[in-house]
Amino acid sequence: MAVFTMASLAATVAPNLLWLDVARVVQGAGAAAIMVDGILLPSDRYTGEERNLAIGAWGSFATAAALLAPTLGGVLADAFGWRAVFAVNPPLRVAAWVLAARVLSRSPVAPGAGRPDWLGGLLLVLGLGMATLLMLRPDDARGSGQDTAVLCTACLTPAVFPAVQLRVPVPTLELRMFRPAHVLRRDAGRLPLPRPDHRRLGPPGAVLLRRPRREPDRGRAPAS
Repeated sequence: MAVFTMASLAATVAPNLLWLDVARVVQGAGAAAIMVDGILLPSDRYTGEERNLAIGAWGSFATAAALLAPTLGGVLADAFGWRAVFAVNPPLRVAAWVLAARVLSRSPVAPGAGRPDWLGGLLLVLGLGMATLLMLRPDDARGSGQDTAVLCTACLTPAVFPAVQLRVPVPTLELRMFRPAHVLRRDAGRLPLPRPDHRRLGPPGAVLLRRPRREPDRGRAPAS
């Protein structure tokens, strides 16, 4: 959140287009970190049914913000200029920071937690960025030296990324998720799953989880 806030301030006072582009890149990185961590905060704060409600509320507000932000941004730009689009972010982020400090508790670091996979994240961003640059390059740049360098980087990065992910303790992308389906089902069957408490589920949930029982036929003559 601090990265996004500082980048918004830099974009607000940008003296030229290059400054604005750099601030927007940093702002995008901060926004990506907020989106990734946003879903983890209610998961760590709440448990059980409250966690489901919190995650659902987070998803609803995120969808509403994505739908309303372009309209509100256009209104601000028409009324106060393009700088107002970025100037509105810091006060909102400061308010969110104060609220989070009062509501959310600090999560303890797990004893076996490893360091973030900075190299894997860098390779992932580099590969996706080079692939995007290839798709957006002009026609007159095809076959040039720069185009060849971008193409080689976009091809080599996906080859190096899996090797890095298999060697780090906390990978950016868990490659074991892409194992065959029968292996995943076998491993899932070994997980100790808690038995559902029918008293907390209420009558509808208890009916859905109850094992079906065949009722005996009464008063029905056997078929000849």
